[in-house]
Amino acid sequence: MKVFDEGMFMSILDMEIAKNERFDYPFTLISLYSQKGEEDKKQLLNAIIDAEYRMTDVVGSIDDRLIVLLGGVGKEGAKHYVKRLKEEIDREKLSVDIQ
Repeated sequence: MKVFDEGMFMSILDMEIAKNERFDYPFTLISLYSQKGEEDKKQLLNAIIDAEYRMTDVVGSIDDRLIVLLGGVGKEGAKHYVKRLKEEIDREKLSVDIQ
């Protein structure tokens, strides 16, 4: 999994917004924050992968957060993904704020 910097991530997000506006294509953004910062980032990335990360999903590192962009995923799909992600975060014993 590649983790994009803020500039590249925002470019990809701009494309998703344009698809949404033009074709009503859904997408979901999930913001993950760990107070331990870099210490937990590797474990957090493993949790993202274990929560059924798809090759089309995009992860960005912005400031002290990881942002997951799920293209083509609406509200119901996002609920299922966040549930799996929380399970993986709990399994890894991480303290993470999900928004």
